[in-house]
Amino acid sequence: MNRRHLLLSVAGLATVARAGSLMAAPVHPVVLGVIEYGQSNSEAQAGKQARLLRTDYPFAGRLWMPRTDAENVWLGMATTGGRSYELAEDAVTGLMPLRGAMGSASHGTTAGESMVLRLCEDDPDGDGSIVLFNAAEGGQSISNLGKNPKAGHFAFQNLMRTVKAVNTAVQAEGKAYVVRVLLTAQGESNAEDTQLGAKQETVRHEVETAIQALTGQSEAVWMLSVQPSSFFGEGKEVCAILAEHERSIAKGGAFFCLGPTYNFPFYSDFLHHTSPGHDMRGELYAIAYESLVKNGHWEVLRGLGAQVQGPSQIVVTLTEPAQIDTKGPVYPVQHAGITLTGGEVEAITLKGDKLLITTKGAAAAVTQVRLGLQGHGEKPRTADKVPRTNIRSVKTYGAYRDGSPIHKWFCHQVLAVKP
Repeated sequence: MNRRHLLLSVAGLATVARAGSLMAAPVHPVVLGVIEYGQSNSEAQAGKQARLLRTDYPFAGRLWMPRTDAENVWLGMATTGGRSYELAEDAVTGLMPLRGAMGSASHGTTAGESMVLRLCEDDPDGDGSIVLFNAAEGGQSISNLGKNPKAGHFAFQNLMRTVKAVNTAVQAEGKAYVVRVLLTAQGESNAEDTQLGAKQETVRHEVETAIQALTGQSEAVWMLSVQPSSFFGEGKEVCAILAEHERSIAKGGAFFCLGPTYNFPFYSDFLHHTSPGHDMRGELYAIAYESLVKNGHWEVLRGLGAQVQGPSQIVVTLTEPAQIDTKGPVYPVQHAGITLTGGEVEAITLKGDKLLITTKGAAAAVTQVRLGLQGHGEKPRTADKVPRTNIRSVKTYGAYRDGSPIHKWFCHQVLAVKP
């Protein structure tokens, strides 16, 4: 795909026809909409280490955000602890150039800012415009992010009021506003929820339906949802996010897992990422988004199946070739983060897209392979207890701004073992 047309083609067309027959309808240049929606890591909370990585953005005339009195991407409503503030109907008064600002003492540069900047960096000669805003709420359960939250919760309403105001501003310029993606980091407030992925997909669909009614777009609204890695318990919630990704891939849906987050730098609470960590996640969002545009889907590094191959060996087939990395950004972990239900790991070997597990006893007794699910048991969270693997893709997907290679890291996953 010609990179010059990457941003505009993200909406599916370089221009969008509105009401009436296709032949007679007026045609409008597209303005891409990107929305951050989830909880604290979506809001770029980084504790006392929160900081601005940039204030002024290049690519003048291409990167925008809604104009409010606060003049920040959070619309002046960065939150913590499950709080929800109502955005006034007239709070958004138009558009202004994207600028970096602290949302609070603990809210710095967001992943969304990094993502839209990377899209422009990857398409430097393009002329497509992007509008970014952040409607996430720190500490918020998924049930309060949908269209029917508990009383006193306004995230969905705030998102729609902002979309409506942005759409009005964009249309006044003779252009079409097409929201294409939700950048989501959510799950800590839904620990051990085996239906979290399905619930996030429900929210995605509710947002998509409401946005399509407001903007007139027919394009789907993708959700790129991370697996929040620093969890307690068995990680059922993060496995549920991956399970929804698998369902979406199978049926051609619009929900995609971005991957785990254990490979991004954490703040000292080992729950939130540092501002550079959020920035790196934003760059991966951009890589995933470009894959959606080009290929119609995004795939993570995960297992496709596990099967007994011999008396003491299980083979796991992967989505792409992978290797063990104990020298990179991830703290080393025993057996690369792999454990078994019904057996013990003796050794592991990676050969291309095959993960070979040698068991201490009979492989036939093993019922599950568990990847990246052994970690936090009791507080406090610590670096050596973040659930993780040491397995990453062989392939690199470009480089982060600090020069380090971008790899896919293995998802948190449970695989049933077939005899």
